[in-house]
Amino acid sequence: MKIGCTVGYKDMEKIAVCAKAGYDYVEVALNKFAVCTDEEYNAFRNALSENNIPCEAANCLFPGEILLCDDSFDGKVIEEYLEKAFARAKDTGIEVVVFGSGKSRTIAEGFPREKALEQLELLCREYLDPIGAKYGITVVIEPLNKGECNIFNTVEESALFVNKLGLANVKCLADTYHMDIEKEPYTNVKLAKGILCHTHIANPDGRVVPQKTDANDYTDFFKSLEDIGYTGRLSVEAGIPKDSSMLDVLSSSLVFLKSMC
Repeated sequence: MKIGCTVGYKDMEKIAVCAKAGYDYVEVALNKFAVCTDEEYNAFRNALSENNIPCEAANCLFPGEILLCDDSFDGKVIEEYLEKAFARAKDTGIEVVVFGSGKSRTIAEGFPREKALEQLELLCREYLDPIGAKYGITVVIEPLNKGECNIFNTVEESALFVNKLGLANVKCLADTYHMDIEKEPYTNVKLAKGILCHTHIANPDGRVVPQKTDANDYTDFFKSLEDIGYTGRLSVEAGIPKDSSMLDVLSSSLVFLKSMC
């Protein structure tokens, strides 16, 4: 299993620290990276090259102004954005893009849930799957806790949707933080057997970088991944505790995560 860490496209220090700590890759927020200036884009690419670390994944697929679950759904706007975002992603080496995007995905008040699901299915069938195929990118639906979104809140719910679609380039993600917040058992990861294409991890206590000393027990998560034969990527999507050394925190976390895989 490859282990990576989320970074900001302007966070050159963290990119360098991730490389020094020994992470396999970094993961960037696509909604910001897709629209940054060419100068910023080139600076990020140069940082990857200088530190000899690839960017293989991206999160935050859509910017907040693109709304998917209300009457403003606009296929032309979606297509134009995805073409630009996925072209830049491919050029960077990104192979998997996380569809969390809580603000974009939230069902508007009073908007029928069934219609929202129809629009999300249309999004996947007509835009995410074919445009993802064009650029060699797999989109993974991220279950978000109810405090961040009101649809696809569990691995179970997301897996049912993805299996119904049966698309080659739209799959599932499992994130320990959201599973913990929703009190979804880690064993539910097994419900996504065959369609799980990316994972995230964080200590639910403060959403900080996971460590061996955490009160939280991640054993069932890793055992479930092993049970379904998952060998993909695991990204640390978490903050650094205040007044801590970024290098020390990320290095010790990597040692711990490798011991669990």
